[in-house]
Amino acid sequence: MEMDSHTTPSSKLTQLTESLKLEHQFLRVPFEHCKKTIRANHRTIETEVSSVIAAISDAADSDMSKDDAFKHLISFVSRLQGLERKRKDQPCQHYNP
Repeated sequence: MEMDSHTTPSSKLTQLTESLKLEHQFLRVPFEHCKKTIRANHRTIETEVSSVIAAISDAADSDMSKDDAFKHLISFVSRLQGLERKRKDQPCQHYNP
């Protein structure tokens, strides 16, 4: 009878190990997808922010009126707000690297 009590924990351990392996595979695909999405979002953000910074620098160096400068700043803010909205609509948004 003692032999049965020793085989049960071993079989439960084997079952648990197999279950963990299976869970790992099920979690791996969504995790990899989130990592890919985060990397793509990061590249997009870097590109957009660099573009806005360059445009602001160009606008600062030019001789434009205050009204034109104000319109440019409003367009930059709108562009960054649009980027923020797109980022919030993406999956894995709760993850902030």
